[in-house]
Amino acid sequence: QTVWQFNIPNNMKQSVLYEGQVQYSSRTQPENGKAIRKALGGTFFSGGGTVDFALSAILGSQFAVEYDAKISAVYQQNNETQFMGKDVMDFNPEEWKGKVEYFHASPVCKTYSHAINNAGKEARLEEGIDAKTAKATANALRVIQPSVFTLENVVGYKGSHALKLITDALGELGYTWDI
Repeated sequence: QTVWQFNIPNNMKQSVLYEGQVQYSSRTQPENGKAIRKALGGTFFSGGGTVDFALSAILGSQFAVEYDAKISAVYQQNNETQFMGKDVMDFNPEEWKGKVEYFHASPVCKTYSHAINNAGKEARLEEGIDAKTAKATANALRVIQPSVFTLENVVGYKGSHALKLITDALGELGYTWDI
């Protein structure tokens, strides 16, 4: 799988992940051995909570959104956060405007996965749901405007219309990004 990191515009807060490390701002720099304030974050397509758990040393999860009830149960066992068992298209980003510094999305990869598409099947076409969930992600970015946004998906997602919807939103907001 491929991990993409998107950097923040120059005029936004500085609390960013860089090569797996935290680049501290004056608000998060440790002072005299005091605990470091965790960045406040949220995730879409949260699955079993792997990202939230992996980043728990530096990230205080504020919300997690996953629609699959079985997967949601695993998430809730692994993490302590405000979990929302719902579709990302039903998420209200207004509630989180100005409250989230780190936002991560791991959109469903079935349409783009080589493992699925090369198993004797013809290549899949992007489905309407892919664009709808990408639009929901782009909308959340526009409203929340986190300092850091990361997106994780399979390599096949790279040339997708869904990714373009998200990167267009990032461009409109002044983020720089790289794949």
